Amino acid sequence: MHKFHGITIYQIKILAIVLMTADHIASYMFRLPIIQAVQELLHLLGRGAAPLFLYCVTESLRNSKSRFKYFSRMYCAAVFCGLFNIFASKSIELLFQATYSFSNILHSYVWLIYIVEIMERMQGCCRDKKWLKFVVCLFLLAVATCLSSLIDTVFLNYNLTCRLFNINFRCAQLLLMLKDAFTVSPFRLEYSMEFVLLGCGLYFAKSKIIQCSILTIYGIVLFFLNWNGLGIFSIQPVAMLGIIPIIVMYNGERGRSNKLFFYSYY
Repeated sequence: MHKFHGITIYQIKILAIVLMTADHIASYMFRLPIIQAVQELLHLLGRGAAPLFLYCVTESLRNSKSRFKYFSRMYCAAVFCGLFNIFASKSIELLFQATYSFSNILHSYVWLIYIVEIMERMQGCCRDKKWLKFVVCLFLLAVATCLSSLIDTVFLNYNLTCRLFNINFRCAQLLLMLKDAFTVSPFRLEYSMEFVLLGCGLYFAKSKIIQCSILTIYGIVLFFLNWNGLGIFSIQPVAMLGIIPIIVMYNGERGRSNKLFFYSYY
């Protein structure tokens, strides 16, 4: 009889892929009677995919041999996903005369990697009392945030975009989608900036107890923020708390490596 030695990051990623697929089936195939019967259950399970991927990103950051290469792969994947979303949404618009927008959570992970790198450098500057480098790191973080927010402000104002580039309203919408494929401000990220800060907390937490405590607090806060007084609440807090047993079973090992599969499937 084999003794259970926990689960690896590879196995957690496979589970996240399965949950993400369940959520997408509930979102895009809800007209089928069999899907309608289990739609809420599929959504509940699927909400656990994003925090699981978030945890995997923090662990990959912790164990990556080249953080720059990891950042580059994630950014390229985010851009490709954004461009594919444009193609998919425009195809649906042309073929079915319907409007549909697709999300891209990969930019949230890009910002997470960038912020963690800056914070670690700032941490090292404080330890070594290199205050000038500390200010430079803080400046780089502020510049990236302000510049991306300024670009968002310009492109979100369709009237301004039309005047600046001498284009019509539909072209301004397409230009915003193209811009979002390449850059999104931290205040317009999928799952919000708080989700990225949650990733920072998971990364800098040095033990599973602290990580699970952070997830528990985050889930409880989400629960009360989404409570509307009628007993109806968002399923995201439930999913957030539901991944805690998965993290507890994580054995700290990487497992198999199949980067191409995960980036391609997403």
